[in-house]
Amino acid sequence: MEGFAWLTKFYTSFIPSKQARKITRALRRAGQPLDKDLVLQYFTELFSKACDLVDQCKLLKPVQFWKEVGSQLPWARYLSGSDLLDFSNRIVCARARYLDGWHFYHFRIRFQIPDSHREPYYTQANIAVDRWRVLVENVYEDYFPWWLTDSDNEGSAEAMLVRFTGLSIKDDGDENTKMSDDEDMKMSDDENMKMSDDEKAA
Repeated sequence: MEGFAWLTKFYTSFIPSKQARKITRALRRAGQPLDKDLVLQYFTELFSKACDLVDQCKLLKPVQFWKEVGSQLPWARYLSGSDLLDFSNRIVCARARYLDGWHFYHFRIRFQIPDSHREPYYTQANIAVDRWRVLVENVYEDYFPWWLTDSDNEGSAEAMLVRFTGLSIKDDGDENTKMSDDEDMKMSDDENMKMSDDEKAA
């Protein structure tokens, strides 16, 4: 997808295969055949809706916020707030890495610019992600942690901690991904993405 760099500095994928499969299943459950344009449309809708609801960042934890965003989108309602928070962060990372590369080639190297970085690519999806960054960066720290734009980032705080310290953090210790007890009961991270009774009836 133009305007995103999906590989980290260490040539690992920002979106692991297990997560990619989960997201793909949710996208397909929206009922339309998937292609590149439709996926970009879904990305655009996700971040555009987040921008529309940005004032709720003052009241909600990130997981709660993204659950609310997802509840208003046909495909995203099949994912938990934790899933959507992690997924959106990884998309932001991929966009930030692309823009870092673009600036590097155009302002420092200035020659032998690879085709992938000849244009900044301001597609609707790029613009929606960039707008989200503008709205929350340096405003809502919980929503835009420092590592999202760090050149060494790998898509999550835990991945960075593991790479550089060899340590691991528990899910319930991650301020950006932990859920309240009520949310934990309501949201399912089960690989099969079971729907609630209301979702089945919808």
